Amino acid sequence: MDSHEYAERFKLLSGMSMLLQSCSQEKELFDVTCWYLPKIFPNNSGAVFLVSGNDKKLSPAFSWPD
Repeated sequence: MDSHEYAERFKLLSGMSMLLQSCSQEKELFDVTCWYLPKIFPNNSGAVFLVSGNDKKLSPAFSWPD
């Protein structure tokens, strides 16, 4: 990763961090992470899973690319 890519990712992470701290609802968290993660990891596929409280099962929340 060159210095330009590093600086770009740092800006994205900073923006994501500020927005996550301002979220008051779960849906807002998903909106922020769903928008930022593909931009932070543009050359990678990925997914976010949720762990249920009682039975500890994983369920997919979202993935990228679409």
